[in-house]
Amino acid sequence: MTAAFIEQDTLTELAKTDEMEDLSMTQRLALYETAIETLGMMVAVRSEWISAERKKSNPNKSLINKWEDEQIDFFLQDERLLLHDTAKIEEIIAVYAPIIKKEFAKYS
Repeated sequence: MTAAFIEQDTLTELAKTDEMEDLSMTQRLALYETAIETLGMMVAVRSEWISAERKKSNPNKSLINKWEDEQIDFFLQDERLLLHDTAKIEEIIAVYAPIIKKEFAKYS
């Protein structure tokens, strides 16, 4: 079972619990995959923002640089994330999943 087959709200609720240590390996893996996918989506959102800003007649270079730095940070978080780092998995899902949900709602 992968994160794609579990409702996002269910994953977010699982990540918020203090029972992460009691989760099965399948549940833990689903949360890990969700965190990884969430970071990838954050990179994609920033790419969209950067592209839109560059198309402006007077692009804000400081914003572009900020978003590029954030992309690097998301890549590094992805690269360093460990399956048993429950605190970081919880943080990624809690902080970034609502942002992704909001961004993707714009296209619904």
